[in-house]
Order: sequence, then structure tokens, then C-alpha cells
Amino acid sequence: MDTLSALSSLDGSRLPCGVLEEFVLALDRNAVLTDENKENEKNDNEDKKKKLLVPGSSEHTYYRLLQLSNEIGQMVLDKSSDSQKLETSIKAFDKIVAGLEEKAKQDSSYEIPSDVVKC
Repeated sequence: MDTLSALSSLDGSRLPCGVLEEFVLALDRNAVLTDENKENEKNDNEDKKKKLLVPGSSEHTYYRLLQLSNEIGQMVLDKSSDSQKLETSIKAFDKIVAGLEEKAKQDSSYEIPSDVVKC
């Protein structure tokens, strides 16, 4: 039996996997990066879903930067994209990197991950 064809009808984001796979297979990657514990939300199955990435953690920061980098790259390639959205994404990316640089200044033992690339 061909495994690929057996899985083709399934939503890959519902298969058991780790954080990397959940992020990569998510239909909306930004939803994976948002805080799911907001007040005033209904207690349905989506709210009961485990939180994959804790905001402020190094993993959350890494995946947020990765997503912003991907969005920026796509907007640069797509010449017809909204320049204001591109500028907003670049500012968000730069803000996170500036926070990492500030953290590195305050804590000499902290190193900015080498795979974080400035836009």
C-alpha cells in the first residue's frame, strides 16, 4: 500500500507530531504562533488544544522570525504585494531581532542563534 496516497486525504496538521511538524504542516502558521489562552474565548476543542509554543520562549521567537522571514521573502518576490504590509513585517522582524540584541547586551552568556538573519 502506498503510504503517501493513504495520507493524502488526511489533514497533515492533525497527525501526531512534534512542534516543527505542527508548524510546517499548519494551514495557518500564524495561528500556531498566537497566544491561545486569551480571555473571553469560548471553551471549545480548539481552546483545549495544547499550546505548542509559549510566547517569549526561544522556540516561539525562532518560529516567529522564521515565519516573518518567509512572509517577507514571498512579498519581495511578489512585486504586486502590499508595500505597507511588507514594511510592517520588516519592522516586526527588526523589533524581535533588536530585542534579542538587547538581551545579548544585558546577559553576556546569551548568544543570538546563528540562524537568525537580519532582513
